[in-house]
Parts: sequence; structure tokens; C-alpha cells
Amino acid sequence: MPLEAYIFPADNASSPTCQSSSSPHHPEALPPSNASGGNSSTEAALVELDEFRSRILQGKADNDSGRHHQRVADGATHRLEPSGAEYNYAAASKGAKVLAHNKEAKGAANILDGDKDRYLRNPCSADDKFVVVQLSEETLVHTVALANLEHYSSNFKDLELHGSLSYPGEAWELLGRFTAENGKHAQRFVLAEPRWTRYLRLRLVSHYGSGFYCILSYLEVYGIDAVERMLQDFVASHSPDADAAKAAADARKDSSHNDTAGSQVHAKQVEGGGRNESTGDVAKNNGSRVADGKPAQAQGKEAVKQATGRVHGDVVLKILMQKLRSLELGLSTLEEYTKVLNQRYGGKLPDLHNGLAQTGKALEKMKADVEDLVEWKDKVARDVGELRDWKSSVSRKLDHLARENAAMRQGPITHEEHPGDASEQGAGGAFHQPLLGVRRALEAGVRPLAAALR
Repeated sequence: MPLEAYIFPADNASSPTCQSSSSPHHPEALPPSNASGGNSSTEAALVELDEFRSRILQGKADNDSGRHHQRVADGATHRLEPSGAEYNYAAASKGAKVLAHNKEAKGAANILDGDKDRYLRNPCSADDKFVVVQLSEETLVHTVALANLEHYSSNFKDLELHGSLSYPGEAWELLGRFTAENGKHAQRFVLAEPRWTRYLRLRLVSHYGSGFYCILSYLEVYGIDAVERMLQDFVASHSPDADAAKAAADARKDSSHNDTAGSQVHAKQVEGGGRNESTGDVAKNNGSRVADGKPAQAQGKEAVKQATGRVHGDVVLKILMQKLRSLELGLSTLEEYTKVLNQRYGGKLPDLHNGLAQTGKALEKMKADVEDLVEWKDKVARDVGELRDWKSSVSRKLDHLARENAAMRQGPITHEEHPGDASEQGAGGAFHQPLLGVRRALEAGVRPLAAALR
């Protein structure tokens, strides 16, 4: 459970802190989706988990109207060091450092080292004089101390303080605007509402005088020990010492009232000569009550002293129990959010599953088709290769026949001129072998006939 819930009131609308409550509350029902129309664009938008949680916490804060919250006053208890001094969250020895400053500034880190002879120097003519400091740890910033201890320099006048939980970032929250005195001494500026801050941005808006340099000697930041404050609230509201302190206050009030009554009774006794003895008894009883009131007053002081120190371990156990309840609240919020998601999208999951299954089947079919296409491509490539081989073979045979025909036209071809059998001449030679025999026979018959005619 956030610590701000024990410190800040719930009725402050400007406070960014979360509100706590132990009263049961169910989250607001979200508008039902228009599933009948089948158009998802008409459905109400589902809120984010952070907004869902904020609604629950806001509802708890609204329902918890009877809870008493105590605002941090100006005299709030700051965190103390073991030596008793106030804990400075802007001390370089504790881990604080300067992250950024305006380009005209010189020696910005000097305001954190605690050396009063070193300082941050800025020309007063600079337009935007600022410095960003990372505190040693996140805390509830309550008071900021500034000082200019250098003579012959202009003092800062108007200044602004901004805080943030993250850096770098543009979401700077304004903590306050202040006007400083025109003096060479330390000045403290108390925030109207303490804020959880890790990064502090100090902006010097204006200055006194007409000096050339505007000096800032040191910067100190004091925060509220929120855990200690929470323990004090627990002690003040639950421990028997609180009742004792209240009784002591009542006793002091009664004693002052009885002292006045006793003086009045004594005056009456002097005037009446002891005529009213019962009045004397009353005065005697009042005197005893006044005497009894002194130990009660001392007891009240002791109770207050005990409340400002460390408390019993049972209170720490109570805090741990509240932390557990906060975790239970977060778990229940997540559970309710999951239920809302299930109600809104649970019916669509089977359809989505079926759609994914159909898509998977379509992908498998496409994969099979691609494999078939690859096989067909390989087969076509093989057929084309065989066709090319057949084409080459036919082309060679045709060339051979063309050469033989050309040779036949040129003159008779004898067997001696063309040695070799049909096997050597190939398929074409085997085809033309009978034709060659006929030709030789004709030549043998024609030549004698021609000789006789001569």
C-alpha cells in the first residue's frame, strides 16, 4: 500500500497519490460488447489495466468516507541522521548529483558538496537559469534550503521548484513558487503539499540588484520520514499511550477549570465565614483532582515522547499485514480484470482457434501444390533435355544424308572409294546400301552397251 495513503487526505482532488481503504468493493462493470451485430468496431473499448486499477482504488476511496486522514503540517518530522541532524537528500556524500544545468552556469556541482566557499555562478543576464539534481533516494520532499553567502553578487528572488520520479522526461510536476528575501543567509522554503520526488529541478526566475553574477552557495533538501510518520499515526490511533495522552489533556483541562472553581469557593468561604461546609469539601476534592492531574500530564508527555520514537514490533507487523492486504488487493484486481477479459473474449477464442486450424490446412495444401509444381518442373526439364538430344541426333543424320546425296550427284561412287560396311556408315548407310548395289549394276550394264554403239 502506498505510503502517501497514510499521510495525505483522500478528499484532495489535486493530489496524485493513491487512496487506501479496507472496505470491500467490486470493480465497475464494463459496457457489454455488441456481439449480435458481428462487428467488432462497435464494441466498447477495453480499458487498460492501470485505468482498471485506478477505478477500483477511486471507488474504494469514495466508499471510505469515514476514515480519518491527517495532513502533514509545517512542523512535520524530517528524517534524522544518527547524530540528530536533519538528513540532507541533496548531499553529494549521500549519492546526490547534478544531472543538468543551463550552459552559462559554472560549478553546478558545488552546491551539493557542502563547501560554503564553492558555489554555482550564473550570469544574471542568462535567460533560463536552472539546475537538475538527482536526490540520494526517493522521498517526500517537504523543505528546500537555499543560500547565497557571497558578497558583491546578486541574490536570487523568485524561484520555481519542479519534481519528477523519472529522468529524463518532460513530466515535471510543479512543487511550488517562492520569493526569497534579499539577504546573505540561509532560507528555507516549505512545500504546501509534500510530493514523492527523486529528481528536483530548481529554476531561478529573477534576482535582486544589478550585479553581474547570481550566486547560489548550496542547496539542501529535507524530506519526511514517511515510515516513521506512518508508525506515529498508528501509535496515535491504536496504542494505549494515545488514550493516556488524551486523558492527560482532559486532566489539564479539568485542572484549569477546577483551579478557577477553587478560587471562587475560597472567596465565598472568606465572605461567608465557613457557612457552606460542602463547598469546602468540593474544593478539597478539586484540589486532589488537580494533584492527580500532574502525574497524568507527565504521563501524557511520556506518551508523546514515546510516540515520536521507535515503536513496538507489533506495529511493524501491522504494517506488514497492510502490505499483504495491498498485495491481495492487487491480486484481486488482476483476477477481476482477467474475468472481464474472459467474458469479453472467451467466446471468440474457439473461432480464432478454428480460423487458425483452417489457415494451417490451407498452408499445407499450398505446400503440397508447390511440391507438385516442383516435380512437374523437373519432369518437363527432363523431357526438354531428351527432346534436345533427339533433335541433335536427327540433325546429325540429316547432315550425313545431305553429304551423301551431294556426293551421288557429283559422280559414281565405287566400293573402293567408300570402304566400310553398313555398321560403319551407321543407320543412314544401312538404308542406302541396296541403292548403291542397284546403281553399280546399272553402270555395269550401261557401259558395254555404250562401247558397242561406238
